[in-house]
Amino acid sequence: MTDVSVAEGRELVRLHRTRERSRGLVARKKQAVLSVSGQLLCEVCDFDFAASYGPRGDGFAECHHTHPISQSAPERRTRLSELAVVCANCHRMLHRRPWVSVMELRALVLSRRGG
Repeated sequence: MTDVSVAEGRELVRLHRTRERSRGLVARKKQAVLSVSGQLLCEVCDFDFAASYGPRGDGFAECHHTHPISQSAPERRTRLSELAVVCANCHRMLHRRPWVSVMELRALVLSRRGG
């Protein structure tokens, strides 16, 4: 294998639409999960950032909208129950097409583990 050099870091300005997400709702979801279980485990693979990274991982996880915002009416109200706590890897897998649900991806992960 040869060492390849490619120019990166060029500054670009892009204009595109994005759907607003509520950081407050995500914080509430994490707090709700922590108050019940004491841990933020990925709902797909059970990864625990705090267990793996110590204090650096405390309170860290991503939240996945189980009802895609891109398919929602503008300003649709999102419930805590429509958010899933996930690790970054599982979040990326949930957004790969064809889309699968949190439970479908969990079943796949568990089947690959033999459990």
